[in-house]
Amino acid sequence: MQVVGALVSYYKIPLKQVLVIFDDLDLPFAKLRLLPKGGHRGYNGMRSIIDSLKGSRNFTRLRIGRLLRTLKRNLNAC
Repeated sequence: MQVVGALVSYYKIPLKQVLVIFDDLDLPFAKLRLLPKGGHRGYNGMRSIIDSLKGSRNFTRLRIGRLLRTLKRNLNAC
């Protein structure tokens, strides 16, 4: 994920124009959550992106719920 920081730096992209999209097992399937900034929430990929941006967390992220966790929850409820 260090390539994100390299691209932002090379092309001089302001962090307010960066959007990181990633899947999230904690969200129900296909649910979207747009966050203007925040921490890594324990996700190593997001931690790596924050590190590559010199510790800045001031970029937008879009979390997308994954199917696998939702299926497991539904199966366990039966």
